[in-house]
Amino acid sequence: MSIKYYLKQDGNKLILCVDFTESEITGDIASDERAMAKVIELLQEYPDVSRVVVKDFFSKDYKEEGIEYLKEIASVISELSKKKIWSYSYLFENDATCYKVFGQAHNFLTYLVNELLPRNPVMGYFELLKEIERVGFDIKSGRVELPIACLERYFNVLMEVKNELEKTKLINFIKKNEISLEDPSDRTIYSILLTFNLKSEFIDVELEEFQKNLELITTYRFYDYEVSIYRSGESIDYYYYLDLPEMNLSLEEYVVYSKLMDTIAKGRASARYFIDPYRARKHFQRIYFGMALDIAEKKQIKLTEEQLDKIAKIVVRYTLGYGAIEPLLYDSKITDIYIDSPVSQNNVYIVHADYGECVTNIRLTENFLNKLSSKLRASSGRPFDEAHPVLDTEIKEPFTRVAGITRPLAPDGTAFALRKHRMNPWTYPLFIKNKMISPEAAALLSLLVEYNSAIIICGSRGAGKTSLLGASMLEILPKYRVITIEDTLELPVEYLKNIGYKIQRLKTRSAISRDSEDSYELTAAEALRTALRLGDSVLIVGEVRSLEAKELFEAMRVGTAGYSVMGTIHGENAYSVWDRIVNDLGIPSTQFKATDVIVVARPLRFKGSLKKYRRVVSITEVKKLWKEDPMAEDGFYDIMTYHIDKDKLIFDQDFIEKSELLAKIMKYTGFSKEDILNEIESRAKMLLTMVTVSEKLGKPELLEGNNVSRAKNKYILLSEKQREENGFIDYGQLFEDWKDWYINKFVKNMISVKNER
Repeated sequence: MSIKYYLKQDGNKLILCVDFTESEITGDIASDERAMAKVIELLQEYPDVSRVVVKDFFSKDYKEEGIEYLKEIASVISELSKKKIWSYSYLFENDATCYKVFGQAHNFLTYLVNELLPRNPVMGYFELLKEIERVGFDIKSGRVELPIACLERYFNVLMEVKNELEKTKLINFIKKNEISLEDPSDRTIYSILLTFNLKSEFIDVELEEFQKNLELITTYRFYDYEVSIYRSGESIDYYYYLDLPEMNLSLEEYVVYSKLMDTIAKGRASARYFIDPYRARKHFQRIYFGMALDIAEKKQIKLTEEQLDKIAKIVVRYTLGYGAIEPLLYDSKITDIYIDSPVSQNNVYIVHADYGECVTNIRLTENFLNKLSSKLRASSGRPFDEAHPVLDTEIKEPFTRVAGITRPLAPDGTAFALRKHRMNPWTYPLFIKNKMISPEAAALLSLLVEYNSAIIICGSRGAGKTSLLGASMLEILPKYRVITIEDTLELPVEYLKNIGYKIQRLKTRSAISRDSEDSYELTAAEALRTALRLGDSVLIVGEVRSLEAKELFEAMRVGTAGYSVMGTIHGENAYSVWDRIVNDLGIPSTQFKATDVIVVARPLRFKGSLKKYRRVVSITEVKKLWKEDPMAEDGFYDIMTYHIDKDKLIFDQDFIEKSELLAKIMKYTGFSKEDILNEIESRAKMLLTMVTVSEKLGKPELLEGNNVSRAKNKYILLSEKQREENGFIDYGQLFEDWKDWYINKFVKNMISVKNER
């Protein structure tokens, strides 16, 4: 019976797939000599194959290192066959006197090349050594019935074969480890060298083994996954090793999993009819659990509830979710995921919150990439093909921004960059805990946001601009209405709505989308004009990029009389922001001066360290009494600057006297200079208290947005109560009252409720 096989391309790798399901051959290359012979035969025909997948009852994906052993043997067999080393002409150069030697030489060499080496190359090598020893003895003994010269020629051919075999890794391994073959049928050595992963056609991922001389730095767990971080003494890379449960299924689990996936692939119990697959995960996990149980019972396989639940979760991840990359999306320590083309040559790499850029052990397949592209294309409703080689979209849960490129823009194939956003928004106390900002700087920004300042946050990519903008939104009093404008939805709008904020979100055309006359998405400039017609509101612009700048700065000129306006822009410092807005985007300096404050964030590498640390490095006021060049005309004033020796933002000594913005706030609020200083000090103490209590009690949830917002609102209510009762604020008493409420009521109540649950 003929054996079916086919070749498939995965990037630049050629994969040989051999199907033994309709034959009596087991398909285990290590244990079945017939399977090995067939694979070696095919490797002679297709020497460029990188991997071999053998299918019988299971699919075995043999590791490339093991296949290299067989490829070298196949190459030797191929060369020996081309030379026809068993032919009379090759052996004896047509010397008629060697006829008596030819029979035994021909029989052994044909048996060796056509039978022994393909079926059991190790045994073939040992049989060759025995034949060399026997012929050598005949030569030395001088047997007269056989011509010595002919035996010597035969001996030389045997030595030639021996030399070729000893160039291979397999025979080198045998010699190096001094392995002998007492039992010719023993194939244990192949089980050691020819390792494989049970491979399902529904799992398009490989987990690579890192080099062995790596130093383990740390391990941690999240959900059902375990992560190990390694470092090499010879490379600047860190290595992120993820243990995927689908790659460690037992034979019994694998049978149930494969049958379940096959059932789903045929259209039964599919989630495709659900409008919102994100909410369907729990529902289908229960369905798949029941189906897995039914399959196990029919096949008389005993699995525990834990094993069935594991199978159901994996199936959900590969049907409703994002397969092998989904764990990376849910690892809270990962900020960015990069899938570079061609995927068959490049491991996925990530940016880790603690260790920066890391190479993962995950290598995806072209098939996986095609499925991912289809899923993102369907969920976004946008085209993604050679006519539209750029995709800008997002994954809703966990919230992730996705940028995709494909041919012809990416000549090596499809690639993706995924920028993750914290599932809960950053808060000022969280930034203080991570030293991105000092308590005093956070207090100042809190005051400026509350009193309707126009603020631009600038920095490079990855500096934390959007995160800081989201945290600043929590400082807006919940009584005010907020309108956000974004091309890619990154701001924590849903979270803020859930904790009581009144927010209207506007979605604009992506900055990297192709312009189209019939596009249903508005540009950022059009969305801004629309927002200004929606009534008085705090205005938040996700990122200032181009033509919307004119409307934004016009909004600042109008909006700062009653509401805050905030946005982000790429820039290195206050002057670079002015230069880009005025000189690149063509906005007059008179409109730019509507900006009150520019906050500069930057990733820093302390003393050349490979690790990057996000820091706010300046809070710069834009003064109003200059005409053309703010740098030349003293148009910028650094209220706070970063001191690297102290790793902290520090106030300018005379900021309260020099700041025009604070003077304006005092003018329209009746605050005195002392009040402003007290407000900043009191708010800083409040924020620092949140951090201290959280760390002391081991309660990181105290620093999440809902709890920070409640604490801030209580501070405002207590200060308002003092104004109503006393006509002024005693800031010392205000802080003590707030602290007493926070520790003795709010925190205690939250802990007791949690313990009851």
